[in-house]
Amino acid sequence: MGGSMQALVQSLEHRGGSVVILGLSPVDTPLHYQEGQYLSIALPGTDAHRSYSMASPCRADGRIELHIRLHEHGLFSRMLREQIGVGSTLALSGPYGDCIWRVPADQDAKVILLATGTGIAPLKAMIERHLATAVRNEVWLYWGGDRPGDLYAADVLRSLEREYRHFHFVPVMRTASPAWEGATGFVQDVAAAAHPSLDDAYVFACGAPAMVRMARERLVSRCGLPEDRFFFDAFEASAAAAVIDASPDASITVAVSLPDGTRRFLRCQVGASLMQALAAEHVVEAICGGNQSCGTCRVRIDETDLPRLPPISRAEKRLLGALAASGPFDRLSCQLDMRAEHEGLRLTIPPKDF
Repeated sequence: MGGSMQALVQSLEHRGGSVVILGLSPVDTPLHYQEGQYLSIALPGTDAHRSYSMASPCRADGRIELHIRLHEHGLFSRMLREQIGVGSTLALSGPYGDCIWRVPADQDAKVILLATGTGIAPLKAMIERHLATAVRNEVWLYWGGDRPGDLYAADVLRSLEREYRHFHFVPVMRTASPAWEGATGFVQDVAAAAHPSLDDAYVFACGAPAMVRMARERLVSRCGLPEDRFFFDAFEASAAAAVIDASPDASITVAVSLPDGTRRFLRCQVGASLMQALAAEHVVEAICGGNQSCGTCRVRIDETDLPRLPPISRAEKRLLGALAASGPFDRLSCQLDMRAEHEGLRLTIPPKDF
């Protein structure tokens, strides 16, 4: 698990109309991380957190670059517009996540990088770190957007392409237009068409969950990509900010025992994750936003209710096993989609010092 630190805002630059490039430097202890990991920011004056991947390689001076998508009604977006500026101090925790660079065992193996939106951030950190190493595998980066302005770091990537002959940058627009002469469509489809055989490749996908899911399905089933060579970081707007539908037809009630001994009954939207309801009520932190990589949304299910839930996945079991205080009835609430048959589910929130 990650540590905590204070960071000073050194720069704040708007790019492409809806992205902020935030430059941070440590007040005291630098954050040491591997490229591809992310951190969590505690939003000043609130109990909320937001998670962002580091967009720059880990540096000796501790300086960090983050790419932040601005949302019209986003809490942190409003703070960046109205409250936070150069000289502000932010509380960080991390690093989290395991979507990090893997050195290919075979020098002939391709490395395919897929990104949408600010999903470019962790991939940018990876390639800036590893293109300069002794690794000379061919690296192909496909970055998708709805309009050219969405590819706000294209100039940096084109510069890297000119510097390193084994790096290839392919910008992709979702739909064709008279002004666009490059590739069009979904990044995973463009990559699959260019690389029909991926049996010895490594793929890293970062961005919208739908893209990550479809990329995995297509590249594994149609292009022969080994499933254990698909690495991903799927994220979207904070799950804690999701609207929970409180109508009786669309929700169920769960009984939640809190660390202080009190009990609450919360409504959960059918089809949404248990984490969304718990995070909306500030019962869990959900730092990683549902990527089963931080463990902060861990809950303890009542032993008699455990059989009502779907089987635990290997990834979830692995993360829970890494938590010292985890027990046999623990689950990650981000991995539990609520169904009508879960009405009355009983669970306990472990103490925060787990």
